[in-house]
Amino acid sequence: MKPFTRHPILFPALVTLAAGGLLLTGCSGTGEPAEQATGSPTETQRLVLGVSEERPHAVRGNYSLGGPAMDALAQGDLVISAGGCLHVATADGAPTLLVFPQDAEPITEGRPGIRLDSHEYLVGERVEFGGGGLELDAGQAGAISRCAPEGNVFLIQSTNH
Repeated sequence: MKPFTRHPILFPALVTLAAGGLLLTGCSGTGEPAEQATGSPTETQRLVLGVSEERPHAVRGNYSLGGPAMDALAQGDLVISAGGCLHVATADGAPTLLVFPQDAEPITEGRPGIRLDSHEYLVGERVEFGGGGLELDAGQAGAISRCAPEGNVFLIQSTNH
């Protein structure tokens, strides 16, 4: 996998290939994505973002792992950064906000972290996730504003455990 770089056109192109189209939206206001993207390759999927109520906060989208994916790699230490949200501290020291699939569950007891794909990723551990950079539209940025999405945002599409 390539090191993480932000590609605003890559995600729409990927979803267009995989799902036939793309419409990016915000969230339902409940902290959960408003609808689940289940579609077939001929349906349009909308990436809807929400922030979990549990701490640490996790930004989640209405998608699941598997299927076509971008080929960038986010690696570094899992940290709690702006707004109490999960980020990865990359080699350049800048925290990158992580967008997890809909079935990711924040770990709230003991050492904080996130449970994803039958694996626990704990704060302070070195993590590696496959996926790619995501440029947010105004609706998405507003939906996850508590996480201060002003820097890089990384859409997790695969795990490396």
